[in-house]
Amino acid sequence: MHSPAERQTACMDHEVGHSPPRGLPRVPAEEANELLSDLAGKPVELGENLAMSSRPTTCPACGSSKVEDALRYQLDGLGREEVHPIVWGEGHALADTYVCKDCAAGWIEGSKPHPITWVRPWRSEHMQGT
Repeated sequence: MHSPAERQTACMDHEVGHSPPRGLPRVPAEEANELLSDLAGKPVELGENLAMSSRPTTCPACGSSKVEDALRYQLDGLGREEVHPIVWGEGHALADTYVCKDCAAGWIEGSKPHPITWVRPWRSEHMQGT
């Protein structure tokens, strides 16, 4: 866990930026039902009040489309101290974390629109060059 002082120090050697809220793109209901049915191996139909979202399509820092979710990018194999606290903050699951393969930015973005704070590089300072 990072203290406020550690967060301040961690930001001094990283570029931090802000982007307006955008929310994750929604998957059309028919496509979501098909994807979930394939995963479950049996028919699945989302109720009227449920929705499925996909990952962001662009990086808020550079605009690249080479965006990967943290779990797929294997950040889950790293300890919290190895990932910048803006990218893996207290109370946030890696499921809401994304990284850019072009500019090394990382950010948290949930399904509901909130202002985005991104940082690059996404790794903590002591991990640079490893």
